[in-house]
Amino acid sequence: MPSESKLFDLELALSAEEYRKTQLGFVPEEMEDKWFIYFEDGWLNFHRSWTGNCIYRLRFEPSGDGYEVIEAWVNRSTAEYKFTDDENDRRIVRSLIDIILLGFPSDPPRRGGTHT
Repeated sequence: MPSESKLFDLELALSAEEYRKTQLGFVPEEMEDKWFIYFEDGWLNFHRSWTGNCIYRLRFEPSGDGYEVIEAWVNRSTAEYKFTDDENDRRIVRSLIDIILLGFPSDPPRRGGTHT
């Protein structure tokens, strides 16, 4: 994560089973797979598959019967990531977790923040 990173508010809770699934991550297999997601040293890391740039990092802690995000970072280097809207980034992170890591059917968000 570059020095131009920003801590942003992300309220996200997962069940213990969902958390276990997120720890498996996602390794891109085709050109269409735009994300490489992995869990390391307590952090869930989201990298763009083509550039390798780290865009998001999330740290979870146990909470009740599950886990919740206690720290969320987003890349704000304009050379690596051109977007600056925290609300849009919240939607993207949630969609990546729901669709890619948990396998829920959903429409990915558009850059403007609306669903397709």
